[in-house]
Amino acid sequence: MKKFNGSKISLMLIGLLGLASVSLAAEDTWTAKADMPTARYVLSSSVVDGKIYAIGGNLSAGPTVEEYDPATDTWTRKADMPMVTGAAGSSVVNGRIYVIGGLRSAQGAPYSSVQEYDATTDTWTTKANMPTARGWVSSSVVNGKIYAIGGARAYQGTVLSTVEEYDPATDTWTSKADMPTARASVSTSAVNGKIYAIGGTLSNPWYQGISTVEEYNPVTDTWTRKADMPTGRTYFSTSAVNGKIYAIGGLTSGGADHLSPVEEYNPATNTWTRKADMPTARSGLSTSAVNGKIYAIGGWVGSGTAISTVEEYTPPSPVIDFNRDGKIDFKDFSILAQYWLQDESLVDIAPPPLGDDMVDFKDIVVFAENWLAGTRRASNPRPGNGARDVDMNADLSWTAGVDATLHYVYFGTTSPPPFIRNQTATTYDPGTMAENTGHYWRIDEVGAYGTTTGTVWRFTTEWGSPPK
Repeated sequence: MKKFNGSKISLMLIGLLGLASVSLAAEDTWTAKADMPTARYVLSSSVVDGKIYAIGGNLSAGPTVEEYDPATDTWTRKADMPMVTGAAGSSVVNGRIYVIGGLRSAQGAPYSSVQEYDATTDTWTTKANMPTARGWVSSSVVNGKIYAIGGARAYQGTVLSTVEEYDPATDTWTSKADMPTARASVSTSAVNGKIYAIGGTLSNPWYQGISTVEEYNPVTDTWTRKADMPTGRTYFSTSAVNGKIYAIGGLTSGGADHLSPVEEYNPATNTWTRKADMPTARSGLSTSAVNGKIYAIGGWVGSGTAISTVEEYTPPSPVIDFNRDGKIDFKDFSILAQYWLQDESLVDIAPPPLGDDMVDFKDIVVFAENWLAGTRRASNPRPGNGARDVDMNADLSWTAGVDATLHYVYFGTTSPPPFIRNQTATTYDPGTMAENTGHYWRIDEVGAYGTTTGTVWRFTTEWGSPPK
């Protein structure tokens, strides 16, 4: 193993870091984006060349296809699907989108159809039917093949454990090992060549979300049970970023019990972590990831009102705390140095978000920038990030960044929160806050080095409290 022993660079980092360490706080944020032109739920979405294609949905949405460009935050209408399709699976192979199964309406018969969309020519082509007609099906890609998993033959009907593999190169289908837990509205995501089937619903009750997670290995055609998701969900969506899967939205029970919590699954450790809540609680949404960010699109609220809301989720930045001890210090740099000029995903952090398959000077630069930014950023929020049942009359406080002389306070019930004021104190009184409501806040620190943007923190107030 080739190890890094460049003493000059070690001395440079020692001089930069000294004996100091920086405590860390995970940073993940939500941002509102341009609404989708057509409000809809149980739609599908897929990504081609950095653009998201929102496809089909409930009956009133029709066969609509709309393209979203995250770079410009704009939507463009595209060629309609050949037929109205909702609750379908969709996946991309070689730049083409395959929409699999689905159904016309909740009371309609499910499809076995496969429709291929070429984004370059804006055209649709019918492909070989899936052997098992089904709606509420999920699909994921491994090694150029699509795996259609779970579903149901009818609304509130018997759920399926069926797994079928589609090869776009030959336009053929092959039966695979059944999923151990039959379910519909399951969501699947692929990480490192394995597919994770998460949540969903059983036949009875139909709207009761489950927590089950099962891992499928296409190479061995076998299934393995994994750690349950903390929150049972159905009619939700998952997307993978940086080797982790994010479960977003959905229902836990009943037709209007919508979820805002986001939960992150790490397949490497088989563990779940609570993340920043989605601002708009909803079900029947679709999510897609572009350039390390996840876009939550559409869905329904209340008892079935379709929405056009689009919200962008930025997962936590690449982990610089390599030894996971809660701070950045020379121990972490020693780990980076150990893998010098090697392909090691643990410390290959530059360029963000996925690295470049080599540990080199770019990684040192990102490491140093994160350390310096950490010393200048506001930290130790009170109430803590993710806190619940917070007193409606609580004050906000924080630890100032190094050399900060002024604090820009942002606070509100939306993310990102609006600017409130500049101040020199490290406490802020927001007044009496709305009960049982999510609140977002951020502190930007101003000092000799300029302005350092802070982390967006979130807490939820308690039910009821006397006014000040």
